[in-house]
Amino acid sequence: MGTTISGDTGVVFPDATTQSTAVTVATPFSINASAGAGAQLRLPEATANGVNYVAVKAADALAGNVTWTLPTADGTSGQFLQTNGSGQLAFATPSGVGNSYTEFLASGTWTKPAGVTWIYVEAIGGGGGGRSSAFGGNTCTGGGGGEFTSQLMLASTVGATVSVTVGAGGAGGTVGGADGSAGAASSFGSVVTARGGLGGSALSSNSPGLPGAGGSVASSGLLFPQAGFGGPSNGVGGNTIYGGAGGGGCNGSATRAGGTSTYGGAGGAGGTSGGVGPGAAGSVPGGGGGASGDSVSAAGAGGAGRVRVWAW
Repeated sequence: MGTTISGDTGVVFPDATTQSTAVTVATPFSINASAGAGAQLRLPEATANGVNYVAVKAADALAGNVTWTLPTADGTSGQFLQTNGSGQLAFATPSGVGNSYTEFLASGTWTKPAGVTWIYVEAIGGGGGGRSSAFGGNTCTGGGGGEFTSQLMLASTVGATVSVTVGAGGAGGTVGGADGSAGAASSFGSVVTARGGLGGSALSSNSPGLPGAGGSVASSGLLFPQAGFGGPSNGVGGNTIYGGAGGGGCNGSATRAGGTSTYGGAGGAGGTSGGVGPGAAGSVPGGGGGASGDSVSAAGAGGAGRVRVWAW
Protein backbone atom coordinates (compact mmCIF):
# COMPACT_ATOMS: atom_id res chain seq x y z
CA MET A 1 0.00 0.00 0.00
CA GLY A 2 1.28 3.52 -0.85
CA THR A 3 2.28 6.28 1.54
CA THR A 4 -0.36 8.95 2.18
CA ILE A 5 -0.02 12.45 3.67
CA SER A 6 -3.39 14.01 4.40
CA GLY A 7 -5.14 16.93 6.04
CA ASP A 8 -3.16 19.67 7.72
CA THR A 9 -0.49 17.35 9.10
CA GLY A 10 2.87 19.04 8.73
CA VAL A 11 5.65 16.84 7.43
CA VAL A 12 9.21 18.18 7.14
CA PHE A 13 11.73 16.17 5.16
CA PRO A 14 15.39 16.35 6.12
CA ASP A 15 17.46 18.78 4.07
CA ALA A 16 19.73 16.67 1.89
CA THR A 17 22.25 19.53 1.70
CA THR A 18 22.81 19.56 5.47
CA GLN A 19 21.89 16.03 6.49
CA SER A 20 23.30 12.83 5.19
CA THR A 21 20.01 10.97 5.00
CA ALA A 22 17.17 11.85 2.63
CA VAL A 23 13.63 10.57 3.04
CA THR A 24 12.44 7.76 0.81
CA VAL A 25 8.75 6.99 0.52
CA ALA A 26 6.97 4.05 -1.00
CA THR A 27 5.25 4.24 -4.38
CA PRO A 28 2.64 5.32 -5.17
CA PHE A 29 2.98 8.48 -3.10
CA SER A 30 -0.39 10.20 -2.63
CA ILE A 31 -1.29 13.70 -1.44
CA ASN A 32 -4.91 13.96 -0.37
CA ALA A 33 -7.04 16.80 -1.74
CA SER A 34 -9.40 19.06 0.17
CA ALA A 35 -13.14 19.03 -0.40
CA GLY A 36 -12.98 21.99 -2.80
CA ALA A 37 -9.61 21.76 -4.53
CA GLY A 38 -7.43 19.16 -6.16
CA ALA A 39 -4.20 18.19 -4.44
CA GLN A 40 -0.98 19.96 -5.29
CA LEU A 41 2.72 19.42 -4.76
CA ARG A 42 4.75 22.55 -4.04
CA LEU A 43 8.50 22.76 -4.62
CA PRO A 44 9.89 25.95 -3.05
CA GLU A 45 12.92 27.91 -4.16
CA ALA A 46 16.05 28.21 -2.01
CA THR A 47 15.14 29.88 1.29
CA ALA A 48 17.88 32.47 0.82
CA ASN A 49 16.11 33.66 -2.35
CA GLY A 50 12.57 33.99 -1.06
CA VAL A 51 9.37 32.07 -0.52
CA ASN A 52 8.23 31.40 -4.09
CA TYR A 53 7.49 27.89 -5.28
CA VAL A 54 6.61 25.78 -8.30
CA ALA A 55 3.42 23.74 -7.91
CA VAL A 56 1.96 20.75 -9.74
CA LYS A 57 -1.78 20.60 -9.15
CA ALA A 58 -4.55 18.18 -10.09
CA ALA A 59 -7.77 19.53 -11.61
CA ASP A 60 -10.59 20.03 -9.12
CA ALA A 61 -12.72 17.51 -11.05
CA LEU A 62 -11.42 14.57 -13.09
CA ALA A 63 -13.30 12.27 -15.47
CA GLY A 64 -10.98 9.40 -14.52
CA ASN A 65 -7.46 8.52 -13.43
CA VAL A 66 -4.69 10.14 -15.49
CA THR A 67 -1.07 8.99 -15.43
CA TRP A 68 1.69 10.64 -17.47
CA THR A 69 4.90 8.67 -17.96
CA LEU A 70 7.98 10.84 -18.49
CA PRO A 71 10.47 10.23 -21.35
CA THR A 72 13.51 8.08 -20.70
CA ALA A 73 15.96 10.91 -21.54
CA ASP A 74 16.06 14.68 -22.00
CA GLY A 75 15.19 16.19 -25.37
CA THR A 76 17.15 18.67 -27.47
CA SER A 77 16.91 22.47 -27.46
CA GLY A 78 13.62 23.74 -28.89
CA GLN A 79 11.68 20.50 -28.45
CA PHE A 80 8.45 20.19 -26.47
CA LEU A 81 6.68 17.46 -24.50
CA GLN A 82 4.03 15.65 -26.51
CA THR A 83 1.54 13.00 -25.43
CA ASN A 84 0.54 9.98 -27.46
CA GLY A 85 -2.98 10.18 -26.07
CA SER A 86 -2.38 7.27 -23.70
CA GLY A 87 -0.25 9.03 -21.10
CA GLN A 88 3.18 8.43 -22.62
CA LEU A 89 5.13 11.68 -22.93
CA ALA A 90 7.93 12.19 -25.45
CA PHE A 91 10.00 15.09 -26.70
CA ALA A 92 9.04 16.23 -30.21
CA THR A 93 10.23 18.87 -32.68
CA PRO A 94 7.68 21.50 -33.80
CA SER A 95 6.59 21.26 -37.43
CA GLY A 96 7.06 24.19 -39.80
CA VAL A 97 4.45 26.45 -38.26
CA GLY A 98 4.81 30.21 -38.63
CA ASN A 99 4.61 33.06 -41.09
CA SER A 100 5.22 32.32 -44.76
CA TYR A 101 5.56 34.72 -47.70
CA THR A 102 6.00 33.87 -51.39
CA GLU A 103 6.20 36.25 -54.34
CA PHE A 104 5.53 34.94 -57.86
CA LEU A 105 6.88 36.94 -60.80
CA ALA A 106 6.45 33.90 -63.06
CA SER A 107 3.84 31.16 -63.04
CA GLY A 108 4.43 28.26 -60.65
CA THR A 109 2.97 26.19 -57.82
CA TRP A 110 2.37 27.32 -54.24
CA THR A 111 2.70 24.71 -51.47
CA LYS A 112 0.71 25.26 -48.27
CA PRO A 113 2.94 25.25 -45.16
CA ALA A 114 2.02 22.89 -42.34
CA GLY A 115 -0.03 24.28 -39.50
CA VAL A 116 -1.19 27.56 -41.06
CA THR A 117 -4.73 28.85 -40.49
CA TRP A 118 -5.04 31.87 -42.77
CA ILE A 119 -3.95 32.75 -46.30
CA TYR A 120 -3.90 36.22 -47.85
CA VAL A 121 -3.37 36.62 -51.60
CA GLU A 122 -2.71 39.70 -53.73
CA ALA A 123 -2.71 39.49 -57.52
CA ILE A 124 -2.07 42.02 -60.30
CA GLY A 125 -2.82 41.22 -63.94
CA GLY A 126 -0.52 42.01 -66.83
CA GLY A 127 -0.62 45.54 -68.22
CA GLY A 128 -2.03 46.27 -71.66
CA GLY A 129 0.21 47.31 -74.54
CA GLY A 130 0.04 50.83 -76.00
CA ARG A 131 -1.28 51.68 -79.46
CA SER A 132 1.06 52.80 -82.22
CA SER A 133 0.35 56.01 -84.06
CA ALA A 134 -0.82 56.07 -87.65
CA PHE A 135 -1.17 59.80 -88.02
CA GLY A 136 1.57 61.41 -86.00
CA GLY A 137 -0.22 61.66 -82.69
CA ASN A 138 -3.85 61.46 -83.74
CA THR A 139 -5.17 58.20 -82.26
CA CYS A 140 -2.40 56.80 -80.09
CA THR A 141 -3.45 55.77 -76.61
CA GLY A 142 -1.68 54.13 -73.69
CA GLY A 143 -2.39 50.62 -72.43
CA GLY A 144 -4.49 50.10 -69.32
CA GLY A 145 -2.91 48.93 -66.06
CA GLY A 146 -3.41 45.40 -64.77
CA GLU A 147 -6.18 44.91 -62.23
CA PHE A 148 -5.40 44.46 -58.54
CA THR A 149 -7.38 41.89 -56.54
CA SER A 150 -6.91 40.58 -53.00
CA GLN A 151 -8.54 37.93 -50.83
CA LEU A 152 -8.25 36.66 -47.25
CA MET A 153 -9.25 33.02 -46.82
CA LEU A 154 -9.06 30.10 -44.43
CA ALA A 155 -6.19 27.76 -45.24
CA SER A 156 -8.60 24.83 -45.01
CA THR A 157 -10.42 26.07 -48.14
CA VAL A 158 -7.49 25.34 -50.47
CA GLY A 159 -5.57 22.15 -51.21
CA ALA A 160 -2.01 21.24 -50.35
CA THR A 161 -0.77 22.88 -53.56
CA VAL A 162 -2.24 25.67 -55.66
CA SER A 163 -1.45 26.55 -59.28
CA VAL A 164 -0.33 30.16 -59.66
CA THR A 165 -0.50 32.02 -62.98
CA VAL A 166 1.30 35.31 -63.53
CA GLY A 167 -0.23 37.17 -66.47
CA ALA A 168 2.04 38.34 -69.26
CA GLY A 169 1.99 41.96 -70.36
CA GLY A 170 0.26 42.73 -73.63
CA ALA A 171 2.35 43.49 -76.69
CA GLY A 172 2.58 47.06 -77.89
CA GLY A 173 1.10 47.93 -81.25
CA THR A 174 3.51 47.63 -84.15
CA VAL A 175 4.11 50.42 -86.64
CA GLY A 176 1.32 51.93 -88.66
CA GLY A 177 -1.55 52.42 -86.24
CA ALA A 178 -1.93 48.98 -84.63
CA ASP A 179 -3.85 48.49 -81.39
CA GLY A 180 -2.03 47.19 -78.36
CA SER A 181 -2.80 43.71 -76.99
CA ALA A 182 -4.53 43.14 -73.67
CA GLY A 183 -2.52 41.86 -70.74
CA ALA A 184 -3.19 38.34 -69.43
CA ALA A 185 -4.90 37.58 -66.12
CA SER A 186 -2.99 36.55 -62.99
CA SER A 187 -4.57 33.98 -60.70
CA PHE A 188 -4.23 31.90 -57.54
CA GLY A 189 -6.02 28.67 -58.41
CA SER A 190 -9.70 29.38 -59.03
CA VAL A 191 -9.98 31.53 -55.90
CA VAL A 192 -8.35 34.82 -56.90
CA THR A 193 -8.18 36.31 -60.42
CA ALA A 194 -6.84 39.72 -61.47
CA ARG A 195 -7.67 40.64 -65.05
CA GLY A 196 -5.19 42.12 -67.48
CA GLY A 197 -5.33 45.71 -68.67
CA LEU A 198 -6.82 46.38 -72.09
CA GLY A 199 -4.61 47.47 -74.95
CA GLY A 200 -4.62 51.02 -76.27
CA SER A 201 -7.02 51.38 -79.20
CA ALA A 202 -8.41 53.87 -81.71
CA LEU A 203 -12.00 53.92 -80.48
CA SER A 204 -11.92 57.68 -81.11
CA SER A 205 -9.32 60.34 -81.41
CA ASN A 206 -9.32 60.87 -77.66
CA SER A 207 -10.15 57.39 -76.35
CA PRO A 208 -8.02 56.12 -73.45
CA GLY A 209 -6.97 52.54 -73.04
CA LEU A 210 -9.15 51.01 -70.33
CA PRO A 211 -7.91 49.49 -67.07
CA GLY A 212 -8.16 45.81 -66.24
CA ALA A 213 -11.50 44.88 -67.83
CA GLY A 214 -13.49 47.38 -65.84
CA GLY A 215 -11.61 47.17 -62.53
CA SER A 216 -11.56 50.57 -60.86
CA VAL A 217 -12.46 51.26 -57.26
CA ALA A 218 -15.55 49.06 -56.97
CA SER A 219 -15.43 46.55 -54.13
CA SER A 220 -17.14 43.23 -53.52
CA GLY A 221 -16.66 41.46 -50.19
CA LEU A 222 -12.95 41.10 -49.59
CA LEU A 223 -12.03 41.84 -53.20
CA PHE A 224 -10.80 45.32 -54.12
CA PRO A 225 -10.18 45.65 -57.89
CA GLN A 226 -8.18 48.66 -58.98
CA ALA A 227 -6.10 49.71 -61.97
CA GLY A 228 -5.05 52.83 -63.85
CA PHE A 229 -6.58 53.97 -67.16
CA GLY A 230 -4.31 54.27 -70.15
CA GLY A 231 -3.67 57.82 -71.31
CA PRO A 232 -5.59 59.26 -74.26
CA SER A 233 -3.94 60.95 -77.20
CA ASN A 234 -2.08 63.97 -75.82
CA GLY A 235 -2.82 62.76 -72.27
CA VAL A 236 -0.90 61.19 -69.42
CA GLY A 237 -1.51 57.70 -68.02
CA GLY A 238 -3.89 57.18 -65.12
CA ASN A 239 -2.59 56.89 -61.56
CA THR A 240 -3.69 54.28 -59.04
CA ILE A 241 -2.77 52.89 -55.62
CA TYR A 242 -2.67 49.09 -55.84
CA GLY A 243 -2.92 47.95 -59.46
CA GLY A 244 -0.82 48.76 -62.48
CA ALA A 245 -0.81 52.37 -63.70
CA GLY A 246 -1.86 53.35 -67.23
CA GLY A 247 0.54 54.03 -70.06
CA GLY A 248 0.93 57.55 -71.46
CA GLY A 249 -0.65 58.69 -74.72
CA CYS A 250 1.28 60.16 -77.60
CA ASN A 251 1.97 63.80 -78.34
CA GLY A 252 3.41 65.80 -81.18
CA SER A 253 6.30 67.37 -79.31
CA ALA A 254 6.30 66.62 -75.56
CA THR A 255 6.41 63.18 -73.94
CA ARG A 256 3.25 62.22 -72.06
CA ALA A 257 4.14 60.50 -68.81
CA GLY A 258 2.86 57.14 -67.77
CA GLY A 259 0.79 56.96 -64.61
CA THR A 260 2.16 56.09 -61.19
CA SER A 261 1.09 53.41 -58.69
CA THR A 262 1.88 53.20 -55.00
CA TYR A 263 2.12 49.39 -54.91
CA GLY A 264 1.93 48.36 -58.58
CA GLY A 265 4.01 49.03 -61.67
CA ALA A 266 4.26 52.45 -63.33
CA GLY A 267 2.91 53.06 -66.81
CA GLY A 268 5.29 53.59 -69.70
CA ALA A 269 5.66 57.07 -71.17
CA GLY A 270 4.13 57.85 -74.56
CA GLY A 271 6.27 58.77 -77.54
CA THR A 272 6.27 61.92 -79.66
CA SER A 273 6.20 62.62 -83.36
CA GLY A 274 9.10 64.98 -83.01
CA GLY A 275 11.98 63.00 -81.59
CA VAL A 276 10.96 60.19 -79.22
CA GLY A 277 8.86 57.94 -81.39
CA PRO A 278 8.61 54.61 -79.51
CA GLY A 279 6.42 54.20 -76.45
CA ALA A 280 8.07 52.98 -73.24
CA ALA A 281 7.21 49.61 -71.70
CA GLY A 282 5.13 49.48 -68.54
CA SER A 283 6.86 48.42 -65.34
CA VAL A 284 6.28 45.16 -63.45
CA PRO A 285 3.80 44.53 -61.99
CA GLY A 286 1.01 45.45 -64.38
CA GLY A 287 2.03 48.82 -65.78
CA GLY A 288 0.42 49.74 -69.11
CA GLY A 289 2.61 50.41 -72.14
CA GLY A 290 3.02 53.88 -73.61
CA ALA A 291 1.73 54.79 -77.06
CA SER A 292 4.14 55.46 -79.90
CA GLY A 293 4.31 58.97 -81.29
CA ASP A 294 4.83 58.30 -84.98
CA SER A 295 3.78 55.77 -87.60
CA VAL A 296 7.21 54.15 -87.87
CA SER A 297 7.72 53.36 -84.17
CA ALA A 298 6.26 50.61 -82.00
CA ALA A 299 4.31 51.24 -78.82
CA GLY A 300 5.45 49.97 -75.41
CA ALA A 301 4.47 46.56 -74.06
CA GLY A 302 2.63 46.17 -70.77
CA GLY A 303 4.44 44.94 -67.67
CA ALA A 304 3.88 41.37 -66.49
CA GLY A 305 1.69 40.80 -63.44
CA ARG A 306 2.49 39.47 -59.98
CA VAL A 307 1.00 37.18 -57.31
CA ARG A 308 1.96 37.40 -53.62
CA VAL A 309 0.89 34.92 -50.94
CA TRP A 310 1.08 35.23 -47.15
CA ALA A 311 0.22 32.33 -44.83
CA TRP A 312 0.19 32.14 -41.02
